[in-house]
Amino acid sequence: MSKKKHLSLRFTSALLCMTILTGGMAANWTPIRDIPVSAKTLAELQEERKSNEKKIAEKQKELDSLQSDLEEKEAYQKTLQEKITLQQSNLDIVSQELDRIAQSIDETTQAISQAEDDIKVMEADIAIGLDEFKMRLRAMYVQGNDSLASALVGATDFYDLLSKYELMSRVANHDNQLVNDLKDKLETCNAKKAELETEKSDLESQQEDQQAKKEEFKAAIEDLQQTYSETDEAKEQMQRQKEQLNGDVATLEENNKALDAEEDQIKAAIAAAAEAEKKKREEAAAAEEAKKKLEAQKQQQQEEAKKNQSSGSSSSSKNDNTSSSNSQKDNSSSSSSSNSSSSSSSDSSSDDSGSVAPSGGGFTWPCPGFYTISSTFGNRWGTTHGAIDIAGGNAGAAIVAAKGGTVVRVVTGCSHNYPKSGSCGCGGGYGNYVIIQHDGTYSTLYGHMASVAVSAGQTVSAGQTIGYVGSTGFSTGFHLHFEVRVNGTKVDPMKYL
Repeated sequence: MSKKKHLSLRFTSALLCMTILTGGMAANWTPIRDIPVSAKTLAELQEERKSNEKKIAEKQKELDSLQSDLEEKEAYQKTLQEKITLQQSNLDIVSQELDRIAQSIDETTQAISQAEDDIKVMEADIAIGLDEFKMRLRAMYVQGNDSLASALVGATDFYDLLSKYELMSRVANHDNQLVNDLKDKLETCNAKKAELETEKSDLESQQEDQQAKKEEFKAAIEDLQQTYSETDEAKEQMQRQKEQLNGDVATLEENNKALDAEEDQIKAAIAAAAEAEKKKREEAAAAEEAKKKLEAQKQQQQEEAKKNQSSGSSSSSKNDNTSSSNSQKDNSSSSSSSNSSSSSSSDSSSDDSGSVAPSGGGFTWPCPGFYTISSTFGNRWGTTHGAIDIAGGNAGAAIVAAKGGTVVRVVTGCSHNYPKSGSCGCGGGYGNYVIIQHDGTYSTLYGHMASVAVSAGQTVSAGQTIGYVGSTGFSTGFHLHFEVRVNGTKVDPMKYL
């Protein structure tokens, strides 16, 4: 075999070895997905959305019922207002009638008062007439019949006698007529007074009846107005309930929008992870194909070597030895270059955070240079510790992604970066943390970070710095809390590192 052919074969072999090593790492990659910690699975999102839609339907039903009740109340208020208007009209009529009766009573009272005054005058006139009549009677009684006889005897003739007798008769008749007239007027006045008093009594009775009606109408109006006011209060309460229900519906709809956005984000992350998986599978297939080609070339090389050995040519042997020596040098140089490139790539992907621990189960060690496990996965303090705690790294040591994927959750803002005996409440106990979704099965969580170096939605590669060691959240010392979850269930990370 010629020297040029040997060099070409060895270069191809070295290239294939690098491809196989890279492909081998890809072949060890396992499809993963998870919605860990406080993140929700798609099923949980859909269930929550379904629950929200059910609540929205129930509240909408309550809103429809409230609207129906409000319309009934408004119709009832319209009827009440019509009744109030009618009763007010009746009240106005009664008030007018009362005014008329009161005026009639005043007029009757004045007439009675006038009749009483007339009666007093008549009684005085009668008293005067009676007094005069009594005086004449008394004089006649004192004088006896002699006065009458003297008057008649003293007449000069018969005509004079008749005249004197006529005069005396007229005086007596006048007195009688005067007294009788006064008595008749007095009886008339008394009768008129009695009639007026009866009329006044009737008017007062009517006044009492109308006043009773007025009070009845006023009471009815007050009752209707009270009912109207109560209906107003009921309507206001219904309106407040309606506003509350509308607010609840709006909140639920906003929650559904947030759930839709979160679902879209998760689906996008899953799609990105699936695409990455497809790419790595293709790389693994290419590496496998390259491996087969390398084996075929090795076999061909061995067969050619056997043929050359059988020829026994010293010149060829010498050239082969020279070629072999040069090939070994070239291979050593290629290997050195490959290692240097690998180291540079590692340094670049981890942001100069240090060397990355070898991966035994497809995952890169998440805290390069620090391998002390202060707490293992499993029972701890009466509870289950769903992670491993990696200590030994000082505050600020780099934390790298254990596997390539998409950052689906980033929680920051915790400033309590110091050891503590209880939780500060940040991040649900995790403090500052990052969740990376690798595919449809696996995801990893990195907790208690001092600070975070990535953002949600960002695609990261294995070994890339995503944050720095801290003691935020419920942490008794500086360390990395590292979780691996499979289909939503926490598993022992050591099985994958």
